[in-house]
Amino acid sequence: MSPTTRPEVFLDNPVGSALNADVKGKVVVTRSAGALYLLDVLEKRPRALIVREDLQAVDEILCCVSLRQGEGLYLGPPMNHLPLTPSERRILQFVACGLSNPEIAKKIGREVSTVNSQVSSILQKMDVKSRRHAQNLYWGHDLPPPLI
Repeated sequence: MSPTTRPEVFLDNPVGSALNADVKGKVVVTRSAGALYLLDVLEKRPRALIVREDLQAVDEILCCVSLRQGEGLYLGPPMNHLPLTPSERRILQFVACGLSNPEIAKKIGREVSTVNSQVSSILQKMDVKSRRHAQNLYWGHDLPPPLI
């Protein structure tokens, strides 16, 4: 792709839709400032990830940067690393989307007791007391969770 070719843009609207979309190689624009959500989106290998309130106004950003083949771009808040395992991060995605522990257990094919234990571990590692607080940290603000 030459620097003058505009890359395909994916608007993460509603927030969370990037988790279920093929965003590899695309520019993802989201309103979420949640570090854990942004890390999950980055794992899907977008060409760029831009965090901004106005999802439609990305042309002025894209015209000012050169996205050469093999390079990526991240324009968002600093991300603090939390020591969550890949399994815990996946469960946190479900918690952030409002699923109960039995619903999560059914989706991932585990015992409810295993999910209970992992959710407790996640809350402890995130230093939060409630699922709702964990949800807010995941998304970066108090948004209703998307349907998954």
